[in-house]
Formats: sequence, structure tokens, C-alpha cells
Amino acid sequence: QCEAVVLFPKLFQQYNFPILINSAFLKLADIFRLGNNFLHLCVLKVTQQSKKHLEKILNVGEFVKRVFSVIHSKPSNDPVTRAITLRMLGSLATFIPERKNAHHSVHQSLDSHDNVEVEAAIFASAYLSAQSN
Repeated sequence: QCEAVVLFPKLFQQYNFPILINSAFLKLADIFRLGNNFLHLCVLKVTQQSKKHLEKILNVGEFVKRVFSVIHSKPSNDPVTRAITLRMLGSLATFIPERKNAHHSVHQSLDSHDNVEVEAAIFASAYLSAQSN
């Protein structure tokens, strides 16, 4: 599954069609929602590598909802999962600059006792604050 995920940027370059890219990102969001931390990390890296294709996501709300659900659906004592999700939210900042639930999650994580989560929250807050009014 991870091997398939990391090949998505090549797919985006070869077949630069909005409908394909939208479907692929929704599939990536499902993998992110259902996968383990290694899959989360793979999807995060693909998303960061494919920033120029993010504008072709037609169902931004559905994509973000699937990604954001990971913060609440996984065990609340897993700071690595929260950190990866926060970095994903930061990578999507251009699409979610005013989403209150994203801002709230980042704000909560800034008070975490886990350094990985705090660093991810700082990353996300930097990107969200750059885009937010």
C-alpha cells in the first residue's frame, strides 16, 4: 500500500486531469483516515510533494473532513498520529485558512507535553497564520 501511495506524484505528472487528481486525493484521504502512522506519513509526503496539484481537488470539504477525522478517531494518547495530522493540516492551509476546527486543534496541541506534537502544531500554525485573515 505504501509503495502505491508514493507513486501518486508520478501519476499526477503523467495524467494531469482534475477529475483523476480529485479522485486520487480522495483515495489518499481514505488511506490516511484508515491507515497506520507509516501510511499517514506516506500520504503527508505525497501531499507535500504534490502541492501544485492540490488546487485540482474539487471536493475540498470532503478531503479535509476525512483527514481531520484522524485527530478524533484514533486513540487520544497517540501524539505521533496527531502530529502527522497537524502537519497535514498545515500543508493544506491554503484551502482551510479559516476552518475553526483546524485552528482549535492546532491551538490545543501547542499545549501538549509531547515535543513531536508541539513542533507539528508550530508548523501548522505558521502555515495557517500565513493564510488566515
